[in-house]
Amino acid sequence: MKLFYIEGDTKSTNKIPLTLEAELDCQVFEADSEGKALNWLKMNELSELSLIICHRTKAEFLEKKLCPFLKKNVPFLPLIYITSEVKSEEESEFLNYFKDSSLHSLFFYPLKVERVIEQIKLFLKEEELPVTPDTLSLYCRVCYSRFRLLKMSTSDVYIKLSDDKYVKILNKGDNISDSLIDHYISKGIDRYYILRNDFLQFSKDYEATIFRRLHEFHPLVVDAEIHLRAYEGVQDQIFSIGLDPITIQTITQVSEATINTIRKDPNLGAMIQAIMKNENYLSEHSLMINYISSALALEMEWVTDSTLQKLSAASILHDVLLQDCDLARISQLEEGDWNAQLTHKQIELIRAHPYQTSNLIKKSNSVDPYVDIIIFNHHERIDSLGFPRHLEWHKIFPLACLFIVSEDFVHSIYGRKIYRHELLRIIQKFEQKYTKGYFKKSEGCCYHFC
Repeated sequence: MKLFYIEGDTKSTNKIPLTLEAELDCQVFEADSEGKALNWLKMNELSELSLIICHRTKAEFLEKKLCPFLKKNVPFLPLIYITSEVKSEEESEFLNYFKDSSLHSLFFYPLKVERVIEQIKLFLKEEELPVTPDTLSLYCRVCYSRFRLLKMSTSDVYIKLSDDKYVKILNKGDNISDSLIDHYISKGIDRYYILRNDFLQFSKDYEATIFRRLHEFHPLVVDAEIHLRAYEGVQDQIFSIGLDPITIQTITQVSEATINTIRKDPNLGAMIQAIMKNENYLSEHSLMINYISSALALEMEWVTDSTLQKLSAASILHDVLLQDCDLARISQLEEGDWNAQLTHKQIELIRAHPYQTSNLIKKSNSVDPYVDIIIFNHHERIDSLGFPRHLEWHKIFPLACLFIVSEDFVHSIYGRKIYRHELLRIIQKFEQKYTKGYFKKSEGCCYHFC
């Protein structure tokens, strides 16, 4: 991890870069003047930087030189600005403009340096995919619903008895009956395993089945069932082989199919009831967010396929690193709301997953632009009590505001029968909660669902 630190105070002790190097696995490059900073940026490979930190540099330098340079060359590189209290109106206007960006963070002195360090550490926190016995073994896990769709095994299939013991239950080419799947479900087994060497071919076979069904004509409720199976397949793929070109192609195909369905009939009550099975929260709530956010976007007249594809991809990917359905259900991490049963590691995983997933997407270089920003922002809140960065409402990306309202709506209805009076109660609560900016615009369109 590489950081670039620009010092604007000749009397500074450089405590921030020293502390970052000591506490993080990172390399900090430094410039002790604004001129040297621009020269360094022009001479070095910026794609390798994770963050730029400006300490007590002049607002005019950022406004007229640094920010235009970054916008032109690396528009998605985050910037942290640490400054003294604003004195002039000109600087104040610039800082208001600066705070409107969802990529950057702003800190004012007087402020304890330790707090800045903690915020930077949180901002940069980056972990790989969760390391579990599944990802380290010779086997890849596959949800049982995949086999209901395939009807025939395209590879040998195993069940897991312990961390290092697997038993084969089907040979390649065997028929798969619903009664066999139900038999294992009754024993608490809802995940099967195939050899990692077979997973790529299995994914291709499964994708071919999904794509064929996606392009067939079905009643809308059947479309929803197919979309749900596709979501489950994508999430398995990412967990097993990462965000590779095959997975990205699947995401694109699934997004196109869901957009076509939304455009047919944005009245989604029956479709949502069809996919809300209380079996796989990760895939069910993700698809519900796709439907809800797309319908809201259409109501707001954000009608381009590009916008809907961003929302669809964000819905598929936003919680993909959590895997645990119980962790994915947690939308807030206020101290009073922490589940006493969560370990410190689980809390940190929840807190960090927006940035981790966003960074995974940026590294792929193949997902629609701004999907990473929607995901980075999706646990922020209108009252600035969200995570990971406690953004103010006007600093949250517009599509992320719509996404946040949509996810809140899904949390409010998940697992319940959808009655009109209940929807009205939820929307009235939203009217009191979402009172500003794009949050208010998004909330105002929720009456469409009544």
